[in-house]
Amino acid sequence: MEVVAGLDLVTVVLLFFWVVYLWENYLSFRQREVYKTTRDIPWELRSVLEHETFEKARLYQLDKNGFSFWAGLYSQLEMTVILLLGGIPFLWRKSGEVTGYFGYGQEYEVCNWKDIFILNTLKSNISCVNIWISTERKIQSDLYRLVTTCT
Repeated sequence: MEVVAGLDLVTVVLLFFWVVYLWENYLSFRQREVYKTTRDIPWELRSVLEHETFEKARLYQLDKNGFSFWAGLYSQLEMTVILLLGGIPFLWRKSGEVTGYFGYGQEYEVCNWKDIFILNTLKSNISCVNIWISTERKIQSDLYRLVTTCT
């Protein structure tokens, strides 16, 4: 299926996703530089925020920014591999098998989409387990520090 200047739909979608991803990372990088260089409390917040609280929040944002970069990169690469290797047609075929198992034919597209949603959710949960296990304790400790700092 030709969409733009001889490019197929998958290529156009991938290009769009990568352009958006790179733009968001550029903005995130600029924000990270602000987090690194801003050491003093802005004058608007000096009456309501202590320096220690501001510093902890700044360091938390730096950690969060770094984690977001790696999590976003993983997600972007995973999506690229799925699209390039035909993951969506694969899911459509598998959902057809599941729908057929329950006695419905190919004409029941709503059932196929429901099954794709379920299979994709299972895939997402399985692929996120490793990331979740390795980062759960760090996130919990960061949130605890933030909550105890702000109260």
